[in-house]
Amino acid sequence: GKIETLIVEMPPGSAKSTYVNYLFPAWFMARNRDRNVLTASHSTELAERWGRKTRNLLAEQSKTLNLSLSHDSTAAYRWSTSHGGEYYAVGVGVGIAGYRADLGIIDDPFGSREDAQSRKIRQTRWEWYTDDFSSRLKPGACRVIMHTRWHDDDLAGRVKRQLAALGRSYISLTLPAE
Repeated sequence: GKIETLIVEMPPGSAKSTYVNYLFPAWFMARNRDRNVLTASHSTELAERWGRKTRNLLAEQSKTLNLSLSHDSTAAYRWSTSHGGEYYAVGVGVGIAGYRADLGIIDDPFGSREDAQSRKIRQTRWEWYTDDFSSRLKPGACRVIMHTRWHDDDLAGRVKRQLAALGRSYISLTLPAE
């Protein structure tokens, strides 16, 4: 089936990014070879690191995945497949005008508990999510919002309230720390 919005809430150090921002984009692109993926992390450096890992996984497993990288677009943060799919990784808050995606992933939009506790930073993240990130997703696109919950009014909390107010459903995967 198709999940329009998936919210993943897991504690620090639980391999959230490995599953959601490394393996999942590769899996998605292998099954949707001409589709575009947009990922965002709390810093550009982190976004590029996951972009590089996903790109390298696709290159190493191209036969198994039946998907190859385009030779003319292979930057760590932005690359293409030979089948027309594109991948773009950015830091939260970075402008992304001119890019459209079929899958949008937000991976840890807050760099620390202190960031998530800041009303100003929470508001800035929310405005970027609504004004930039969401407007870059194509109609019918899927989105994954994944992070450690540091505050009730963080991005995941706001998205849940927004979707509930609009009468739209979402799937929430919550694995608490023990």
